[in-house]
Amino acid sequence: MKRSAPILFGVVFLVASSALAVDQPTCSISSNGGNLGPPSGQVMVRIISMNTNGDMEPDFPFYDNKSDIFGKVTITVNGVAQGFDLPEMEGVDDPVWTSGNIFVTDAAALPGQPVHVKIHLEENDPGVLGGNDNVDVSPNPAHDDLEFDLDTCAMTLSGDINGHAGVIHVPSSGTAENQGVLVFEVDMADHRALSTKGDVVLQGFDMLQVLPGVTRMAAEKPTVGLVTVTNNTPTWQPVSVRLRVRDETNALIHDSTQSLGSPLAVGEVRSVYLAENDPVIPPDYFCKQSRLFAQADLILQPGAEDPGSPRTDCWIINNTSGVKQFEVATTKGPSLLWIRTGHLLSATSLATMSQLNAMHDGAMPFIRGVYPARSIDDTVSSFPLVPPLSGGLFSFVASLLAGIGIPADAATPYVMVLELNAAAALSGNDRLMGVLPKDWFNATLYGLLEGVTGLSLGELAPRAVIFESVTTKDGSVGPKLTLPAHELGHTYGLSLDPDIKNWWCNLTIGLGIIACGATGGFDEYNSDDHSAGVPTWGYWFPQDPTFVTGAEGEQCDATCMMGNTPINPYDDWKSHRKLIDGLDYDQLLDKLTSCRAAAPTALYVSGVIDAKDNMQIAHLFVQPNAPRLTDLADKPGEYQTVYAVRSVDANGRVLSEAELPLEWKQPEGKVAMQATFFGGYVPYVAGTAKIQFWNRDSKKLVGERAVSKAAPKLGMPSVKVSGSGKDRVMDIAWTATDGDKDAMTHFVQVSPDKGVHWWPVAHGLKSPKFTASLADIGKGTYIVRVLSSDGVNVATAQTSVSL
Repeated sequence: MKRSAPILFGVVFLVASSALAVDQPTCSISSNGGNLGPPSGQVMVRIISMNTNGDMEPDFPFYDNKSDIFGKVTITVNGVAQGFDLPEMEGVDDPVWTSGNIFVTDAAALPGQPVHVKIHLEENDPGVLGGNDNVDVSPNPAHDDLEFDLDTCAMTLSGDINGHAGVIHVPSSGTAENQGVLVFEVDMADHRALSTKGDVVLQGFDMLQVLPGVTRMAAEKPTVGLVTVTNNTPTWQPVSVRLRVRDETNALIHDSTQSLGSPLAVGEVRSVYLAENDPVIPPDYFCKQSRLFAQADLILQPGAEDPGSPRTDCWIINNTSGVKQFEVATTKGPSLLWIRTGHLLSATSLATMSQLNAMHDGAMPFIRGVYPARSIDDTVSSFPLVPPLSGGLFSFVASLLAGIGIPADAATPYVMVLELNAAAALSGNDRLMGVLPKDWFNATLYGLLEGVTGLSLGELAPRAVIFESVTTKDGSVGPKLTLPAHELGHTYGLSLDPDIKNWWCNLTIGLGIIACGATGGFDEYNSDDHSAGVPTWGYWFPQDPTFVTGAEGEQCDATCMMGNTPINPYDDWKSHRKLIDGLDYDQLLDKLTSCRAAAPTALYVSGVIDAKDNMQIAHLFVQPNAPRLTDLADKPGEYQTVYAVRSVDANGRVLSEAELPLEWKQPEGKVAMQATFFGGYVPYVAGTAKIQFWNRDSKKLVGERAVSKAAPKLGMPSVKVSGSGKDRVMDIAWTATDGDKDAMTHFVQVSPDKGVHWWPVAHGLKSPKFTASLADIGKGTYIVRVLSSDGVNVATAQTSVSL
């Protein structure tokens, strides 16, 4: 089975120390300056991971069909080779080493003398068919082994790979199953470059929006520089750094010079953020392949460095970062609709507007700060929405739970999220953020979701999430302001599958960035090893409104937002701070890239399919003249999915087909139902007579719905306002007919801003009338829109009302 290559997670090494502590995470703080002595000259290599393309073993019954990787690292210093054995990782195709993998030379390198490094890996095939296989880890087609030289003064690499020292993601090489992707770290053991005489070294340089070591950025999101400078001279040194950034047209978009503050002490390594007060704003080139080119250069006092004789190239190279390239993506944040919800429409069964506003006002700055998008549109509905939690969909989910001995009421949150998905689709909102009353989960679910305070159905039903506005635990009461970002993350595939994420989660590298979740992951708060979420850190730009005083700037020793979510985190942000890990961030950047073409006519499909291919269709809506990005791909990826959504004409000819994976992973909870929940957009083709759901493997039709020839027809709605104060209500009624005599389902929406945003008010009505409370509704002119569906086609009518 072919695997995706892990994403680059390079870091900048920042701290010098006389002790070797290379496996300890640290933030961008200065070392203790003053008379640390000369650099040690010892070289360090650490093997981090080896992602193979296959098990590299014959398909015989007596083979485990898993990779068993071991190897040897040879470091040659001053002509003397020192070998180190890498322990074998047995039974895994994607081994990650967390012990026995750090190799430090006994000998000290001499300035100007290159250090040669050779990395050799093998796969253990004991006693059959000729023994072990070499693992190809070199991009050089002439080599299996990876070989390169380290310039210890300039801290650059040459040979099979070229670039700067640090964490290296080796380009894939070789062919078939002996090909792999190696990730390793090479550096000086004390992170201090060597020099023959006094030298000031630009030890590291990075540009970051949220996380360091990320080479992809979101356009028009604030960015700062991060430099690390080492003073190897015998005297204190005042140092400034010039930062220049150009866009892909070579236009200079930033040019500033900044002092590093007080002079660097002898032997000191100091890290400083650049352009904090005037951040770099990467331009947007509207979905074109765009790049950012950044360079940092040291500005020193005359005579600061003694170049010796002769002056060597590294003295010049290590005073500049050189030009570093960053990919810039056009991203579009989701439009979020915040709304109170529940399963009973009464004042005592819903969160209050003040609770909703408190959650929103704290959570949105966090979402805007962490998510890689230039802007995120959001609105708060004054109307609540209580979807119907009965009928065929509820009975179907309840029967699934009954099969594993769980009472029917536990179906409530799953059905609620699927119904809210449909409400988001009909109202044109990317995500509906359903806010629940205090301790809602504990009050209704018989322990199925014990300890859970929010729910998402993941990427296959991404349009809605639910979470509590206020939670009580261990005597603490309050909102979990990072919880909405966590649940929203699930809808983009973050933290779902232990098989994807778990082996990275024990890996701490460099600055504490955790390569955790290459294309997803799991709920860290359900992990014994990482109940608080995996360690991470980054940079926080002040958001408006302010999330919490003191949250701006460096966020060291944070835990991942896909871990647990503390109550009232703003009360003690130092211990409850949250951020995002590097590969979850990269996944979000992929998902938020807005360059996909929208389907001009979209079809919303939703339902549940169980393990025996029994199916319950929830909602199907055709939405003409409302372009939507599709959620389910219309072309197979590397592998075809188990299920397909097909549009067929009256003669049974397939007009279009979309991918629908079998997906039994529910992000939350302790019991996984063997059922696929889905709700998303596919393209719609004119002339469709039936919408069908197929199991491709069994060639079985698992569900279908006919498309009526005649769409419903609606009369203009009538609106009557009566009562006063908290008893004020709005009665809405309309006429609806269908030429095919199909049963109809009705929906009501309200716009507070002339149709820019729509708030769902009533969902899944059987009768064309509804009474809405106006207890929390402000004065103004609103548009009232009604929608009626015959099961696929949707008709709309609207009117204005002054409240």
